[in-house]
Amino acid sequence: MNENELSQFNPTCELADSHDEAVVGVEKEGISPEEVRKQLEQNTISKYRKLLDAINSSLKDGNITQDQYDKSILDIDNLSKKELGYKFTERDIKFRKELIVREEESLRRFFGKEVKVNPIPSEITPERYVEWKEKELELYFLPDIDMTKGKNFPGLKVGPQDWFYYEEIKKGRLPKDSTKLLGRWILIDTRTKPAYNDGNQMYKNDILGPAIKELREKGLIQSFKIKDSRFDISKEELEKPEVKEAFAKALGINPHNFRVPRAIEFNFIGNCYYPEWGGTDTREWFDDIYDSTRRLSGGFSGVSGLADVCSYDADVRHDIISFRPLGVF
Repeated sequence: MNENELSQFNPTCELADSHDEAVVGVEKEGISPEEVRKQLEQNTISKYRKLLDAINSSLKDGNITQDQYDKSILDIDNLSKKELGYKFTERDIKFRKELIVREEESLRRFFGKEVKVNPIPSEITPERYVEWKEKELELYFLPDIDMTKGKNFPGLKVGPQDWFYYEEIKKGRLPKDSTKLLGRWILIDTRTKPAYNDGNQMYKNDILGPAIKELREKGLIQSFKIKDSRFDISKEELEKPEVKEAFAKALGINPHNFRVPRAIEFNFIGNCYYPEWGGTDTREWFDDIYDSTRRLSGGFSGVSGLADVCSYDADVRHDIISFRPLGVF
């Protein structure tokens, strides 16, 4: 976006067009005024978001000067104050600062030292964060730290079993970096893993339920007595592109960003934020490849809860094994 395009931007005019369309929608579809207001606000936020991204790109590419950038940001804030009731870029900066401070404090308590938190990727916005929270998803930063056995972290109450830490890594059945966190922002489902109930157990308010049911109906996931259950799905099925795309859509992320947690990620997040994940007698798939063809699973309370790590063939389906969606940024 060049300087001319920046100076010609007028969100008020664009909003007027949207308002006319919305009014027509009310007349034709019987949409409530409150729904119209929300849609108008979402449209306006989307316009400001696209403009801010374009301005940031223009500055990065050298198409505008810093002074032009600062003037454009000021214009956006003045216009958004009138349209939305708050300054758009100030809200964006406040959101990012608060999220980074929250993570720095949590990681300092867990590791007992200052931990560097990477900048928040541009695709993570305040608007998307609100949507994710409503779906019971949460953002966390996984620092670039090796959690191998023997390291004394104040927040690590239950580390993975020695089988995972030493034996299998030493034998080459697991990669050497299996105990290492990746230094990335992640989005993860925060729901508690349900206790076993003869295969009838379900995750509460499961946002993936409709997608799972449709995938079973299409034959992309094998049938099960409860069509929308996360249980009785193999890791092999979870790795199908069509399955990943459906689950990514339910989460509101890019399919390339979708996977399940690695064993060390499940253990770290469980210790740091959700110890209850290890408190039920079911397991979840992990993303780690074991001995070329098998996959890891764990979290079973009857063994060692958060420390539990075992392996199954990738095509195994069991009514005791489910999965937890994760997005990587």
